[in-house]
Amino acid sequence: MALLKMDDMMPHLERNSIISIPSYRTNEAANYACYKIQINLDSYTWTVERRYSEFVAFDVKRFPDRKKSFLPPKKYVRNMDPEFLTERRLELEKYIRTVMELELWLQKKNLNSQLPKLLARFLDFHQYVSSFTLTLSIHLFMEYEMLIKELKLIE
Repeated sequence: MALLKMDDMMPHLERNSIISIPSYRTNEAANYACYKIQINLDSYTWTVERRYSEFVAFDVKRFPDRKKSFLPPKKYVRNMDPEFLTERRLELEKYIRTVMELELWLQKKNLNSQLPKLLARFLDFHQYVSSFTLTLSIHLFMEYEMLIKELKLIE
């Protein structure tokens, strides 16, 4: 799970810039589109590509008791039309921003600093935030060593 400082995240929500879907790419040969999800956390930014079917799988796992999905509906004819893909991109962006806001609100309400594993995996936090955590761990270890040395000098 990704550790987050909820108070640091809330200003992002007002501007709603923590997560966006700025573009998509198509694979004409295989007849599918991938939506590029951009995540911005402090100085870290990364992009994850997800197909519509991956959004559907995530939605089913995250909201198993819901009768109707908040995702834009599936389209079987002319689903590679640029106008349709642009509209779907905007709807998927609204969806993923809403899910992120919901999760952050729930975590703050429950005094929890961990993003749920399902959402963290969907957004590839495990690939990007872990390097940040490792860097932070090394920094804290070095600080701790310096503190121990200073305490030994005082004794």
